[in-house]
Amino acid sequence: GFDLVVPGTRRLLDKAVTRRIFEDLLARGVIAMIYNPEVRINPPLVIAEEQALEALAAMEEVLRETAERLGA
Repeated sequence: GFDLVVPGTRRLLDKAVTRRIFEDLLARGVIAMIYNPEVRINPPLVIAEEQALEALAAMEEVLRETAERLGA
């Protein structure tokens, strides 16, 4: 797992921001436990490498967009 923090700090993101990250990922077809700033990754027991890479790419995109919205 990992923590979502305000860019450039160690302060956890506000729950409203993490909820938006969750919703943005869901809109891209990725179900992730990112509705709190403390994130757990629990992939299914059976997942293709391609699916995992697609999910990670979506997560990277959403986190980058969130950082930009926060002014980082």
